[in-house]
Amino acid sequence: MNEGWTRKKIRASDCVDYAFTYARREFKALIPIVLLFQVPFIFLINIMLNTGTFVRLIEEAGDDGFAALKLVLLVMGGGTLFLIYYGILAHIANGAIIYSAYRYTMFGERAGLKASCARGVKLLLWNMLFSFITGAVISILFLVYTFVQSAVISTAASFETMEIMLWIGFAVEIIAVIVIIYFELRFSYMPQFVVAEDMNLFSALKASWKATKGRMKRLFCIYVVGFLVSASINTAVTALTVLNVFNSNFIFTLVGAVISVFAALGYFLFSLSITFSYMHDISDPERIKKEQEIYTYLKENEV
Repeated sequence: MNEGWTRKKIRASDCVDYAFTYARREFKALIPIVLLFQVPFIFLINIMLNTGTFVRLIEEAGDDGFAALKLVLLVMGGGTLFLIYYGILAHIANGAIIYSAYRYTMFGERAGLKASCARGVKLLLWNMLFSFITGAVISILFLVYTFVQSAVISTAASFETMEIMLWIGFAVEIIAVIVIIYFELRFSYMPQFVVAEDMNLFSALKASWKATKGRMKRLFCIYVVGFLVSASINTAVTALTVLNVFNSNFIFTLVGAVISVFAALGYFLFSLSITFSYMHDISDPERIKKEQEIYTYLKENEV
């Protein structure tokens, strides 16, 4: 895939096409990873957090203390597995896929699983810090906004004034959503800079802000396509859940876990699309070219 790589201007559709092409060529590496982690975890999570089981245990909990204990253990176990997979393993796998795609596309090197997962762990740690910081900032701003809005509404002299304030509050909420989307787009390359360039969080955010300037339209289109693909897959899985065409709950749950692999692949394809966009937008092509020359020399001379 690294052959014929150019720095020509690209569109969002090109990035998505690159992602599908890479996934098709490297499916032997991608599919086993997703199957290995996704299916067992989702299967166990669905078993533990099964709605029908919940209803039955809640009905029995009044007369059977063991049923109440079983219900608590299922909730705790299912919730723990959910957090482990989506809060930890998914981030590590995403970082590993970004790193392997970057190394293969730019240098023709198939990065080892150990090196890729190490970058994935680093991405997980920086993502946790980033989530903590952004969560704290948003929470503080939301509390301040709620306090100011409540104070103004409570002192409003008339119903008309209160209605105007409610409309102003609605407008502020719309603006807040737009601002969040804007910052999300500007920081889109943070995972790539962390994984590919081995940067810390703050350097990666600064580099992403610089690299995404003038590329917002392409990134927004990639996000829209990613949302549509994920929504379509989730709708299909939900429809299967509602229909429940299998007589066996065990088989139904297992099939649901296997189908969820497509949702995971959709997420990783979205991440790959952003990664290919990033590789075209990185600000120092001369450094990349030099690294490519060095890697090619080492490879050819078996150093």
